[in-house]
Order: sequence, then structure tokens, then C-alpha cells
Amino acid sequence: MRPFGIRVANIEPGVILTPIWGKGEPAMPEVSDYGQGLARGSRLFLAQLEGGTSPDVVAEAIYRAATEDGPLRVPVGDDADVLAVARARATPDEWVSIYADPDEQRFVDRFTQLCSADILNPPSLNARRKAAAR
Repeated sequence: MRPFGIRVANIEPGVILTPIWGKGEPAMPEVSDYGQGLARGSRLFLAQLEGGTSPDVVAEAIYRAATEDGPLRVPVGDDADVLAVARARATPDEWVSIYADPDEQRFVDRFTQLCSADILNPPSLNARRKAAAR
């Protein structure tokens, strides 16, 4: 798009405190093959909600992306930053299969190692960063 004078940015928010989270958890499908991955993803999201990131941070990132020249990918929130680094550390096959590991402890260990942080348990990384700054 650059040859046409159009800048592109992909805003990649993590778990952001918006009203959508108050609408209840989606029903788990009856197919048990998906249950484990969905439960693990839900665990990550719920952990990052406790003291999570304000929507204002996303609005600021969108404004900057629209008004300044910057990177194509813009992770927003502490958890998004950590997940972006973790994805870069893993092979594509490892990243897409990590939630499918049948051993819960091995999943937790692998995921935590890739993230270099515990993002599966509350409080959120945002809350931890704010507490450390005090």
C-alpha cells in the first residue's frame, strides 16, 4: 500500500477491559477436542482481566498509528507484548499446537517459558507492572 501513499498498521490488542467481558463466557462446544484449547485460552484471558489494560491504551495506539509513521504490527497491552515475543520464539508448528498438549503441566511450563512470564494466573501483567512502579 505504500506505493499508493497509504500506511498500514495492524493493531494487536491483548485483553482489554471493555464491556464485552461482562456479557458472559461463550458456551463450550460439545466436541471435546476443542474443550481443552478453549479452556486454556479462557484461563489466559481471565487472568489478564484482573487489573487489565484500559481501552484508552488501544485508542492511543490507533491514534498514533493513524498520525505517525510506525511499525506494521502494534501490540497493545503488556500481555500482547509478551505474546508477540512468545510467538517469535516458537516455530509456527509449536505455536499452533501448544494448546493441544495433553499434559497440563507441560503446557503451562512450555507456555510460561515461551512467554518468559506467568500470564496464565492473575493478576494481569498490567497490574503487576503498575504495582512494581509504586
